[in-house]
Amino acid sequence: MENSPQDKDQLLWEEARERVRFKRKLTMYFVFSAFFWIIWYFTGQRTYGGYIPWPAWAMLGWGVGLVMRYARISKYSTRHIEEEYERLKNKKG
Repeated sequence: MENSPQDKDQLLWEEARERVRFKRKLTMYFVFSAFFWIIWYFTGQRTYGGYIPWPAWAMLGWGVGLVMRYARISKYSTRHIEEEYERLKNKKG
C-alpha cells in the first residue's frame, strides 16, 4: 500500500488515490464491455433467441459494483465533509 508523501495532506492523498482507482476500474469496465459485445456479435448474435443478450448481464452486475464504489467515494469526499461541517457549525453558532 502506498503511503502519502510527507509534505501531502493524508486525507486528500487517500481521496485522490481512491478516485484514480475508480477511474481505472471504470476504464476496465468499458474495455471489457466492448470486448464482450464484440464476442457476442461475432458468435451469432443474429440467431440469439433470448430477449436480453448475455453481455448486458455482465455489464449490469459489474455496473452495480461501480455505482456502489462511486457512491462510497463521493459520499465521504473531503469536500462534502467540510461542507457539512460548515453547515452544522453555522447552525449551532
